Amino acid sequence: MLGVATGSYVGYLPVAPGTAGSIVGVLVSALLSRTPIWAHAGLLPGLFLLGVVSSTLVSRWLGAKDPPVVVIDEIVGMACALFALPFEIGEILAAFLLFRALDILKPPPIGALERLPGGWGIMCDDLLAGGLTNIVLQGLRMLWSENTLLSSMFAGPR
Repeated sequence: MLGVATGSYVGYLPVAPGTAGSIVGVLVSALLSRTPIWAHAGLLPGLFLLGVVSSTLVSRWLGAKDPPVVVIDEIVGMACALFALPFEIGEILAAFLLFRALDILKPPPIGALERLPGGWGIMCDDLLAGGLTNIVLQGLRMLWSENTLLSSMFAGPR
């Protein structure tokens, strides 16, 4: 379970383990983006529950509420942030930056979820940060699609 909770030991990097875990989340998303949407949607809850179990065990073993080496929460949160978005550099970069900002700053109600017991507290705040990131980016995609008023206001002559 240590390998799962630490993202194949990426969490042991001496600098920015959460950011490194988020990068692993992008790699996981790259794999998931090649599956049908129903499979992607089915795998995310399984990864989340695996994260709850592994982070609970590792945090108990290390004697810390949310040890920095545990990055499965960032991996799953980032995968949630990129769910059903085109796997393109613009979306990846926007999702990465917004997710990391929400994960670090933990605005309400994200920060409140850290108080949940064990792995639930470790995982749920990142799940919400990833979900909010996804909602914001999906909304922006809808606002800027070719058939919206906003995009036509900024489009050049046709």
